[in-house]
Amino acid sequence: MALASLKKIFYTDRHNHYNAYLQRFHSPSSVLLDFYIQQFNHNNSFQAFFYYSPELVSLIENIYISHRSLTDIIHNFPPIALHQFALASIVDEVHSTSAIEGIHSTHRELRNILEGYYSSSHFSSIIKKYHLLLDDCSIPFYSPLDIRVFYDDFAHDEIASNNPHNRLDGAIFRAEAVDIKSASGKILHRGITPEKKIINCMNFALDFLHDNNIPVLVRIAVFHYLFVYIHPFYDGNGRTARFIASYCLAKHFHPLTALRLSVTIRHSLKRYYELIHDTELEINCGDLTPFIYGFMTFFKNTIDDISHALKLKSSQITTFMHKLDALNLHDDFTASLCYLLLQASAFFGQGLSMNELMKFTGKSRNTIKAKLASIPQNLITVRGNKRLFYKINLLAMKDL
Repeated sequence: MALASLKKIFYTDRHNHYNAYLQRFHSPSSVLLDFYIQQFNHNNSFQAFFYYSPELVSLIENIYISHRSLTDIIHNFPPIALHQFALASIVDEVHSTSAIEGIHSTHRELRNILEGYYSSSHFSSIIKKYHLLLDDCSIPFYSPLDIRVFYDDFAHDEIASNNPHNRLDGAIFRAEAVDIKSASGKILHRGITPEKKIINCMNFALDFLHDNNIPVLVRIAVFHYLFVYIHPFYDGNGRTARFIASYCLAKHFHPLTALRLSVTIRHSLKRYYELIHDTELEINCGDLTPFIYGFMTFFKNTIDDISHALKLKSSQITTFMHKLDALNLHDDFTASLCYLLLQASAFFGQGLSMNELMKFTGKSRNTIKAKLASIPQNLITVRGNKRLFYKINLLAMKDL
């Protein structure tokens, strides 16, 4: 059952709107925040709050059920193919979070950066940061200065080089006001000012993010909204907020679920912007619950989409292995070599280097080369110049 927002109540039952707000605000299941929300160009501000509605509690439970099913799939999934999926997810995630911000990139460009063929002053840093999520590395997000240090490495130089007016000019954040406008030029939101207030609000948001008395999914969703509302930078707020959300999710759930959050949001971008916009509306009265519910729904959809993709790919790998078996490759080592190459072709498609094949098989370079030569050459793809990568030609496999 969908969660009814105060905005919806206002337009469907206006006479009951204020009573509905008071009932939610003073509910025993409500949590009141020392943070006030005010719609741009409106006089009234409202204390932010959320409440543990039945719909929200049910969604949290379903997220953990879906995540448990996903971890079962991952546990039984071929490890090399899983790593390839993670690499493909990084490319998709960086492409999506950049596209949301109106930054052009191509999958080929991002793949080449990830593979080390060349670097980009902007994308190399972002890709590196997302790759850290796979390695369980720690990034401090405890103070406003931590946020600034991260932002400097993550996006600031690229943003400032594209537009010098967007270079930060405050002690930590921006010193001047910034407006978020619609395509027609209408001001939708004005970031908090002055900088002292930005710092105070960011301190509150970070304290809330690390409050272990609140469910982690709620903390991440609320922090995401508060970050966007505070808008501490002239540009790059959205992609920074989404990365911090992904980082926190990776600490509490499987890292793969954190590598496709922006992919899901981009597919529902209109809804994402509606959630942000509606939460600030005066008729919403500071209720964060619909945003929390919507943000969690994005995460639930991310988990379900990953499960679906892995199931489909597992079925495809099994089908292709049956086709390889039908070729009568004669010995177990050749079959296992083909299985490794098939995994390396499943998602990212980078393939495996000779050193990786030697590591995974425990065989010598000459032995592996001899076995590769015994496999029909239309089924093997070799790519690269100085460093060669080997993989199965999936298009040729479909024709068998």
